[in-house]
Amino acid sequence: MLSMMRKLTLIVLAVSLRLTAIAQSYCNEAFTIGSGDGDYISNFTLGGINQSGTGSVSPYYTYFSNSSTNLVANANYTFSITSGTFNNDRFSVFIDFNNDGDFIDQDELVDTLTSNQANQTLTGTFTVPSNSFIGTTRLRVICTYDVWPVPCDTALDYGETQDYNVQIITTNTSAPVANFSASQNFISTLETVDFFDLSANLPTTWSWTFTGGTPATSTAQNPTGISYALPGTYAVSLTASNANGTNTATYNAYVQVIIAPDCFRNLHPACDTSTLQYISKVEIVGTTLTNQTTCSDLSSNYSNFTSENNIIPNLFENTTYELKVTTAVSSVVSCWIDYNQNFNLEPSEWFQVDTASIADSASTVSFTIPSNIALGKTFMRIRSCDIGAINASTDACTEFFSGETEDYLIQLLDFSSVKEISIADHFMIYPNPGSDMINIEPRNNNVTPFNVEVYDAMGKLVISEFIQTESRFKKELNISNLITGIYFLKINSSNGASIKKFNKL
Repeated sequence: MLSMMRKLTLIVLAVSLRLTAIAQSYCNEAFTIGSGDGDYISNFTLGGINQSGTGSVSPYYTYFSNSSTNLVANANYTFSITSGTFNNDRFSVFIDFNNDGDFIDQDELVDTLTSNQANQTLTGTFTVPSNSFIGTTRLRVICTYDVWPVPCDTALDYGETQDYNVQIITTNTSAPVANFSASQNFISTLETVDFFDLSANLPTTWSWTFTGGTPATSTAQNPTGISYALPGTYAVSLTASNANGTNTATYNAYVQVIIAPDCFRNLHPACDTSTLQYISKVEIVGTTLTNQTTCSDLSSNYSNFTSENNIIPNLFENTTYELKVTTAVSSVVSCWIDYNQNFNLEPSEWFQVDTASIADSASTVSFTIPSNIALGKTFMRIRSCDIGAINASTDACTEFFSGETEDYLIQLLDFSSVKEISIADHFMIYPNPGSDMINIEPRNNNVTPFNVEVYDAMGKLVISEFIQTESRFKKELNISNLITGIYFLKINSSNGASIKKFNKL
């Protein structure tokens, strides 16, 4: 009997421990620079958590103990993270599902996300394990720049950490609390928006209203491809329901729509694969923009590639690029880039690609992104027409007899968006600018061995060398084969990584 009583006591104790919150002491990350350069979490949303911010101060850690939400064991959830003002950061989300005071156990890294533009809303999903601790535990969100964040890392540079409480329960008995996010809030009439349900308490049905949008309503949990034909500012509403009740969230002025170039639907050249009057390929060398096409829209004789996110190139101010355009027959080819982002393709934004292209052979032209331009996404238009037409600076909207028009989105950046990292200044780099050789000299005898990498302005690796040495020395790096421009020298050594910007003359 005593043995049976002891077993029952142990079972009750085990259940009690699983259901009772145990106060834990969690480690913190250590950042040397933190969030002052735009590397931060401007919004985090999960269920009842909807926390906004503009970065934190040293030690770049915030525990939002009063911001929490319920999570049901074995249920699926969607969360959103909006990045800060820097355009390239990494985010990791952890939940201490077994409440043991760390985030290193299996399944406690719930998702990782990467931003590629400022103030970008990212979404992720996860499932709460069925064997999770029942009670209050900790959720952690980490933002970093150059490495994937892990809990307790003490050698981070840019970023911040946020902690929240989550209450894990076995059964949901509450009505939903409606909430949602969008893939983007600022679009043109050429783009579309995806919406993501972030409602708390597990809704089972959804009813969306998109004022001014097409379609105007949806019952999907996460509607995609909502378009807006007219410029303006529009409200979005979501009603979320389950067996316990219904709740509605309406966000006024949630989507801002600006007009695209007003001539994108009425160009009417005779783009036709039967007469070969079309652009077959557009490429900006060294970037993500490589697009091989036919005349894909014979009804309007216009091809719109602005929604193709995988081919949006990053182009830097004061940097020269090569544009290559291939046409199926000999054509006059021109390009416009809306540098001031007023959605009017002006003569000052034009350059000629070719006045007589050779069929099925790329016409190549160099162009330089000016300084003091409006940064961010903007339009680039490529137009072809038959020999004999002008296709000059004022012809962005001219109706040609033949040819094709293609529109793209490009991302305009300045070099402040690429960070230099120096680990205790272990290396001297000189001369800078350089023409044929750059000297790399360690400041002490303890830096051995190391790897040298050189990246161009588009992030392409152009030089890689491994250096093995036993004493302090001066290494000459041959850069004579590089074209004139700005480059980034990355040195990986036993003391960490250093990134230095240099100019090639």
